[in-house]
Amino acid sequence: MNKLLTIVIFLLVFITFQDKANAGVVHYRIQAVKKSDLYNKAFKDYPDSKARIIFDLGRITVRPNDENEFITKFSRHLRIKILNDTTVSAYELNIEKFKGDEVIKITHYSLKNNSMVAIDITKDWDGLNKFSPLSETIKEFKPGDILELEFEKEIPSPHVIPGWQFEYEFPVDWSQLFLETPDIFVYRPVFKGYFPLKVNIGEIMLDKKGQWVEGDGYYVYLYQYITEKIPPITKIPFSPASRNFLTAVDFYLERIKEYKGKDEVQGKNWGEITTALSKAEKLGKRIDEFSPEQVVLDFDSTKSDEVKIISIYSWAKDNLKWNGEIGIAADRPLNEVFNSRTGSIAELNLLLVALLKQAGIEAYPVVLRTVGLGKLNMGLPQVSQFDYLVAYTRYNDADILMDITDPCLQPGLLRISCLNGKGLKIHAYFEEWIDLEGSVVSNQNITMQLELKNDSLTGTIIIDKDNYFSSEDCKMQKTGE
Repeated sequence: MNKLLTIVIFLLVFITFQDKANAGVVHYRIQAVKKSDLYNKAFKDYPDSKARIIFDLGRITVRPNDENEFITKFSRHLRIKILNDTTVSAYELNIEKFKGDEVIKITHYSLKNNSMVAIDITKDWDGLNKFSPLSETIKEFKPGDILELEFEKEIPSPHVIPGWQFEYEFPVDWSQLFLETPDIFVYRPVFKGYFPLKVNIGEIMLDKKGQWVEGDGYYVYLYQYITEKIPPITKIPFSPASRNFLTAVDFYLERIKEYKGKDEVQGKNWGEITTALSKAEKLGKRIDEFSPEQVVLDFDSTKSDEVKIISIYSWAKDNLKWNGEIGIAADRPLNEVFNSRTGSIAELNLLLVALLKQAGIEAYPVVLRTVGLGKLNMGLPQVSQFDYLVAYTRYNDADILMDITDPCLQPGLLRISCLNGKGLKIHAYFEEWIDLEGSVVSNQNITMQLELKNDSLTGTIIIDKDNYFSSEDCKMQKTGE
């Protein structure tokens, strides 16, 4: 009897330690997908929603690597059910940023012959396009199906860590983010949106015995942020970007405490970021490495800079083709882009900068944040805020921004989605911001010559458009609308 009592007391003590070690930590319990989950039923709370996020789980861990340098590891596990239609895109789910080597597994659950079928479609990831529906790549994708996606990426620095988005165009049952970081890095969370968090806590991590988790000269802190049953984003009338108001969190490295003789009181600023990008392997360095022998056009030295700019821009727009990829990093050398005549947003516009510089034109890349991602947070100096790159030059005291990936645009005009405040000019020496909207005025003049004859009104209507009004007509003609 005494032996049994001793065992019971031991178990109670062990359970108490376990509870203490995990106090306040909430772990979402992932249930296996069942056949009944795949029935095509409308979501009663939001019957018009085309999809429903069942769970969205993220973890950010800052830890030392084998060389004792701190790096950031980010993982995401997402499960989504398709409801009304299959036009869900990677962009709507904020998954377009993951590259092929960062994809762990993608599983497609569906019903076939009244039986549940789970297919590993990870290999199909490279065929996905940012804005195109997933159903264009995932065959036999239909309402009622479930997608489960797992990603993991490594960032070779603790200075730039990913933010987290809780709110989407679809209802979200559960969204949770863990941030695990040494106490020597002090991150300031910057929240936006109006939906309250269910959990928002930070505490020193405890191991299974209830002991503080220590590293080499530091303690480890664990932060967790949770939201539950979030409705779809409410579209705001006359707002250029409803995403400005969605519930999300970004992290700013406010300071680094003294560690092994090093003491930094603040993280990177915008000046340091633009200098680093001007030398980055996949950005500024691509321009420097472009072969000077590869001159596209023979320029008459007597020609004006304006003529050179228009000539180079026209050649590039007519001979280079956008492959549909967006971002600020050029994955390939510009010589290879030039020879293939195709590339991403960053590759093509960096090539334009390189060509302009070869012709003696002062030109730079400008990185920006598109309207769909919301406003740029000027108080949060992080490269991860940018998702688009354009070319820049200056002529006749005016800033000229250029993007050759849209055949309907001319120098000085950008896509409407790019007109979002300011862009950061990538300069090696100082911080400089460029107004994206510029001073270009778009006009539409309508002239009518009408005559009343025999109780009928006849005549001619002449519509004269320029700049953005004209480019919209161009897009309609090219798409056959």
